[in-house]
Amino acid sequence: MRRYDFVREVIELQRAAKADGSAEASAAADDAIDSAAEKGGFDLSFLDDQMREAEWEADFVPASRITAADEANDRTSIERKLSKSLYLALPGAGAGAEGSSAAALLPSTAYDSASDGDSLRATAERAVATACGDDVEVFFGSNAPLGHWVRPFAAEEQQASGVYGEKTFLFNARYISGAESLKEGDALWLTREELAEELASAASTTDDFPQFLEHHILGGCVNDIEGVDEPRV
Repeated sequence: MRRYDFVREVIELQRAAKADGSAEASAAADDAIDSAAEKGGFDLSFLDDQMREAEWEADFVPASRITAADEANDRTSIERKLSKSLYLALPGAGAGAEGSSAAALLPSTAYDSASDGDSLRATAERAVATACGDDVEVFFGSNAPLGHWVRPFAAEEQQASGVYGEKTFLFNARYISGAESLKEGDALWLTREELAEELASAASTTDDFPQFLEHHILGGCVNDIEGVDEPRV
């Protein structure tokens, strides 16, 4: 008999004796435990720690994934939708993508390659720090963006500036800590589906940023060699 099996047998014997409640049952359980220990060659001195560990395992009940924030539909709390990944949206915090009201839901900042000496990743880190504050810690797993979205300027603006349009680069950053420091009510912690809905509702009729983000970023890369812009199942 393995030590683990012995401990489990002891637990069952003691539970049965406790349920019976009689001195005879308790004595019989003690005798059965002594007999099992002798048969298995176990030293009963180890039993206290092992019993506590096994009792905890036997009585362990997983906490519910439905939290108070779920019940109240509090989308400002990070303690929600525990079975899904959440995305941080900060309505009105975006400083870049001026032609896209939807893009402004995400932490962003302007970048001019002609004047800024920062790398794209450093710019993304600056955008998070500006929108969220220094107390929010995130981890950028790569120097490369997930993708980019192009917004062409109107013909008049192109002619005046000599620039075709602007690009929005999207980076993936994993949240580590500091959510409690965000201004109450400003931050939304959204599931992929909820973020797609928020982006769509904030978009103008000429803004295709939400579709780009939903198909290429939230739903995985779907742009094949022929440029088919439809999500793969």
